[in-house]
Amino acid sequence: MTDPQPIQTTAAVAHLRYTARRVAINERCVELQAEWLAADLIERQAAQIKRMRAALMDVRPLIVNLEKMLRDTLNLAGQPRSEDEAAAFARLHSALRMIDDAMGVDDASE
Repeated sequence: MTDPQPIQTTAAVAHLRYTARRVAINERCVELQAEWLAADLIERQAAQIKRMRAALMDVRPLIVNLEKMLRDTLNLAGQPRSEDEAAAFARLHSALRMIDDAMGVDDASE
């Protein structure tokens, strides 16, 4: 699973800090706080996105296994699914689709 639009935080942070330094040198003033704050915000958001992606990658296999166990259990029973069982199965499948959408996975690649 790859991110369809990789975030290039390092380049953005480097550009903001370079701009702050150039303005400070050219204007002989204190480095611009706004650019430094923006660079720090980008770094924090990139770290948060990385943690969220890791959490999604950790939970996805658990949901896949739970969905498979539910499907196997329902198939062994040989009876039609109740509304509650069908709803639980649909929620698990929906959760997998949301994770795949968030991670940038298309259905054809699986």
